[in-house]
Amino acid sequence: MSEPRAPSSGESDSAALDDLVAHVPLPRWTAPVFLACVLVLVPWIVWLALSLPRRHTDKNYDVTWVGFDVGLLIALACVMWFAQRRSTHVELAAAAAGTMLVVDAWFDITTASSAVARTQAIGAAVLFELPVAIVCWWVARNAEAVRRRRNASLLERVRADPRRPR
Repeated sequence: MSEPRAPSSGESDSAALDDLVAHVPLPRWTAPVFLACVLVLVPWIVWLALSLPRRHTDKNYDVTWVGFDVGLLIALACVMWFAQRRSTHVELAAAAAGTMLVVDAWFDITTASSAVARTQAIGAAVLFELPVAIVCWWVARNAEAVRRRRNASLLERVRADPRRPR
């Protein structure tokens, strides 16, 4: 992974500015946490595919849930990928993943077919889905705020550079 760099004497300010703006400083734990989420979701999706009933008031119930969780897996993997690379794309991926986690919790709870299933869904929501959604939204908000501060700082540096043509 490359680190942001300051302009060298032989390159244009805009090229160096583009390189500096392309990186988002996030805590080092961000990518490993989302890797863990992805790794937990893989066996969960397999279990769902094998255990959900073929029919549950509609004929594609199992495909619906497995497909949604595969989409959630992709969203969390994107957060991990972009966080590892300190990419500004982490904002959108984290916002999408957080939203998908809340939707998943909502439908798990509201479609539970028994009191035991509903209790399990509430437990999963409280212990996993909602806390991870909050972390996702924190990552998205923090990355955006950091990007804005960094862009303002870089613009000031470029404007103040005495080598900059006027």
